[in-house]
Amino acid sequence: MGIVGDSTPSRGSFARGLILAVLLSVLLGWIPWVGAFLAGLVGGRAARRPVAAFVAGLIPGILWGALFMWLSRQEIQVGKQTVVAGPLFYYGPLVASALTGGALIGAAGLVPKLVGVVVAAAGLFYFMPNVRTVRDTLLAFAPTNQTPARTQTASCPGNLAQIYKALQFYMDDWDGKLPPADRWMDCIKDRVPEDATFHCPGVIPASSTRFGYSMNPALGGKSPSMLPKAASTPLVYDSIDLTANAHADFGSLPKPGRHDGRDYVLYANGAVKAVSPP
Repeated sequence: MGIVGDSTPSRGSFARGLILAVLLSVLLGWIPWVGAFLAGLVGGRAARRPVAAFVAGLIPGILWGALFMWLSRQEIQVGKQTVVAGPLFYYGPLVASALTGGALIGAAGLVPKLVGVVVAAAGLFYFMPNVRTVRDTLLAFAPTNQTPARTQTASCPGNLAQIYKALQFYMDDWDGKLPPADRWMDCIKDRVPEDATFHCPGVIPASSTRFGYSMNPALGGKSPSMLPKAASTPLVYDSIDLTANAHADFGSLPKPGRHDGRDYVLYANGAVKAVSPP
């Protein structure tokens, strides 16, 4: 006679559980968390045995998690807009934990069910502080009347020109040397007309914590006048690093470019040019 927690549950099918978990995670994936949880639950019930259920939920969880992690590193063209998908990084663990937790809850036995509750809840607790950021990113994929790309293109060079002026004011006070690369925005924030100057207009969705410009880390604390090839040395440029005081190298240029397929670069001599990312 079977009892709760019985270590010899009725025989299930791992293959059937895995197939159901994968298919349902695709069909129900549009329902945040709940869809993945139900997919895992059904797959776990089909697999029955705890280990089989765990693996049946884990495999699609890893696949979905890897997909969202990959997407988080992309800048995706939506119409004429460039959507920075970085916040989708947080969605991967949510889906993976929902699938795995649901599968364990669907398995036979009390202990797997308790572990499944903990796993599913842990994913929710991890995700909740970032829910607004992820929501804004997902909404950016919906059709909107956002600013056309050509308007963004017109203002990005202006931002970089203002940044160069602010850097010049800073260098006047610091013996012609640029600010440290890891604090460059902080060092010149009082010298720019407004905070919006630090925000690339091509970064969609816009946010007070998403900037889009990086300073060349090799130039921190150096004097542009001492550079042998200042006209061809990037100083500040469009970047996939959206954090404040970003100082990613020149390889962080968005691909494709944010502005009609091109990116803007402020060179050490003050020139601003549109370039095609390598």
